[in-house]
Amino acid sequence: MGSEEPDEFQLTPFPEVPFVHGIALNGPNGSVVRVRGVFDSGAMVNALCSAVYDKIKHRLSKLQPSKRRLRMANGSVIPSAGQWVGRITIGKATVICGFEVFPSGGSWGFLVGKPMQRLFSAIHNHATDEVSIPNDTGYEILVNEIHYKHVVDILAHVGLGPTSDIKQSGTFGGHSIEPIYQPPRRARHQNK
Repeated sequence: MGSEEPDEFQLTPFPEVPFVHGIALNGPNGSVVRVRGVFDSGAMVNALCSAVYDKIKHRLSKLQPSKRRLRMANGSVIPSAGQWVGRITIGKATVICGFEVFPSGGSWGFLVGKPMQRLFSAIHNHATDEVSIPNDTGYEILVNEIHYKHVVDILAHVGLGPTSDIKQSGTFGGHSIEPIYQPPRRARHQNK
């Protein structure tokens, strides 16, 4: 449950904000598609918004049929448009993983759900709002990109919220602009 207050995503250290970090979907023939992932341990599936998928599907392998029906937070049930399975990269780690495709209504571009977090062995430290992903030398520490004011400003400029992806611009009433979002490269490494 979240706040309906307009200052919910105020850029200070005090309010609660979702953890958002860029992820890469590795398509065939070496194509890489970057999207903003909202880490949600309460989501029992990984999911890509169908509006984002429609803009990037030419760079990914085709969806596999899915009979999954997904229950939204408001109780509605929506059938999946299909499932994608392939290599996904977060930070420097890559795993083979899948996600369902369905409309988010502009709320988010990609949900990094519990299944994907488990595959990456991701640990969310809520005190520091960082996610650790183990590697051969220790842990890669990912920082929450929602605190980068320029990213939030770019999304607001096209009528999107802080958990949306720029690829959703023009889809939900925003203005159509060229995608200019590049995730900041601010991961740090920590030894075990």
